[in-house]
Amino acid sequence: MEQSLYNREVKEKYLEKFDNEQTKTTIGSLFQKAELIEEALGKDLYNFNSVEIGKVIQNARPVSGSVAFTYQRFISKYISWAISPMAIRDNNINPLKGLTKEWSSQFVDHTKKIHWSKDELYEFLELLPNAQDQAMLALMFEGVIGDKLSEIINLHYKDIDWNNNKININSTDDSKRTIEVENRTMRFIENAYKEITHRYYDEKTGDYKESELVPTDFIFKNANTKRNLNVKRPINKSTIYLRLKRLKDEFELEYLTANSLKESGMIHMITKIFEAKEDDDKVITKEDLFLIAEEFGFKKMKANGYEYYNTSFMKTILSPEKVYKTTNVKIKYK
Repeated sequence: MEQSLYNREVKEKYLEKFDNEQTKTTIGSLFQKAELIEEALGKDLYNFNSVEIGKVIQNARPVSGSVAFTYQRFISKYISWAISPMAIRDNNINPLKGLTKEWSSQFVDHTKKIHWSKDELYEFLELLPNAQDQAMLALMFEGVIGDKLSEIINLHYKDIDWNNNKININSTDDSKRTIEVENRTMRFIENAYKEITHRYYDEKTGDYKESELVPTDFIFKNANTKRNLNVKRPINKSTIYLRLKRLKDEFELEYLTANSLKESGMIHMITKIFEAKEDDDKVITKEDLFLIAEEFGFKKMKANGYEYYNTSFMKTILSPEKVYKTTNVKIKYK
């Protein structure tokens, strides 16, 4: 679907400056969020003042000060381009010049970010500098985690049905399941598989670094250090945890964990199940919870020769309050 952009010709001309498709997607998404405000004010983002730009950043719902500052930098560069070489801004003053990260951080919702809606997560993923991290978080949202991260660690090229957007998951207890994911997730997975370097933020230096990756047929790859030199084994579990920690630190996301992402995916699924119901008195049933349990690899409980899913536990994760806070959808149980 074509992006809805205000003053499309100018926006597309600016986007042509970038060779990196990920960068184009990220900035294009920000332009989309600006469109409603541009329409209301009757002018392009490049002619905004700082108060109007603040409304755009707030409308983008940044999850942390770092994300808000990224939006601030993107808009500032767009305005600078409009000043020179384009000479299309009404004056030659960039209202964001000299403003620090503290300015844009005022537009962040500072409530603790534990669960994510799908749109929030994927907008965040587009900001990340490498596909290994994008695919990792997207798959955790889909419930591909497993005991001690085994499902992430062992995910192999042959496990992906590339033509049908399906992933065959093999768990450590020999159980198997297949999930279907959307095109965006497949793009992240494919790019992660092809990636030859891992670009990451180094908190000690305050800059980005790159490490070479060991070429293997696993989706997630170790850094090619002396310890891992060309060893074609699955990624180390501690490396996954390290990558999560780096993202938590860089983007100030205290509760960014595999479990919080999995729960977010469950919240998304129960919302979609609820919205798809046609009855006037829509309710979530035990059978609906069974579908979610199977999709996310829950293990069955055993008692007196009977196997069952712990739906009481699932309802604590998927409480109407949590679902509404994350998705603005009011579910109810039978």
